Amino acid sequence: MKKTKREKTTFTPREVAVLVEDFRSQFRVFGEDLSVVKDKVDSIFEEQDRIKEDIFLIKADINVIKSEIKEIKTKLDRVETRLDRVGEDIHLIKGDILSIKEDFKVFDKRLTQLEIVK
Repeated sequence: MKKTKREKTTFTPREVAVLVEDFRSQFRVFGEDLSVVKDKVDSIFEEQDRIKEDIFLIKADINVIKSEIKEIKTKLDRVETRLDRVGEDIHLIKGDILSIKEDFKVFDKRLTQLEIVK
């Protein structure tokens, strides 16, 4: 028959002190590790705050750019309208120049005939 080892149910004050010291040591290591994690989390939050500030500034810049683009579009529409009018005016001027050229040809012929007659 095998003897079963009986579990110990009581501890001496020295054993309790050793256990308590071991727990303290383990909690100290855990606390140090936790401190490193806390520092990293704090660093992440600081970086996140900087990123939020950057995003806020970028959004403000985008709104300014949108406004400027809208203003540029309005001005461009006005320029296009004026350019269309200039194109129409050029077309009319070309027609007038052609008419004047024809008139000069007629006048040149008449002048030539007058010179011949003289």
